Amino acid sequence: MTEHRGEIVLAEERSRNARQQFMATLGTVKNRLSPGTIAQDAMESAADGAKSLVRRRPLAVAAAAGALGLLLSRRLIRRKVAQRKIEHATGDDTSR
Repeated sequence: MTEHRGEIVLAEERSRNARQQFMATLGTVKNRLSPGTIAQDAMESAADGAKSLVRRRPLAVAAAAGALGLLLSRRLIRRKVAQRKIEHATGDDTSR
């Protein structure tokens, strides 16, 4: 009988230890899978990838950045060109 009681106590202790380890693991998983942590990891990964790309192909990155800048400012450029055409056609240089 006492032999079984010792086995029961040992099994309960192992059960408590396993539960504590599981809860610690669960806490770690919850932290790693939180939206904030996932977003932070994604941003760090993207930043590392961008740095690596710039180091490997600086001219291509500069050309792409320039093209993006022109694309984003095309309305402003179009207005300036149209304004210059009007000034040239009328001979008016006062708006510069």
